[in-house]
Amino acid sequence: MTDEDAGHREKRWTHHLEEIDLEIAKLATLCKIPAARPGRDRTVLKKDTLVGGTQNPRAFDKLRSLLLMHYSVRDKAVVAMGEAER
Repeated sequence: MTDEDAGHREKRWTHHLEEIDLEIAKLATLCKIPAARPGRDRTVLKKDTLVGGTQNPRAFDKLRSLLLMHYSVRDKAVVAMGEAER
């Protein structure tokens, strides 16, 4: 594989993760969950709806699903690009 191929692959994974992260940020804002809140992801993944400043079940469920997707895509990217590229 050439450096150009590796660069293209990295850009593709990065773009995909950035799109997911942008949606996560929007939904966290809707749920009034500060992005910098320590343990935010873990709390959302445990389905603790009290983490937010408002109750928005649809947005919270989508946020949780996107967090799961983010970690799944990240793990796939690590496998595809190799641990050293992480």
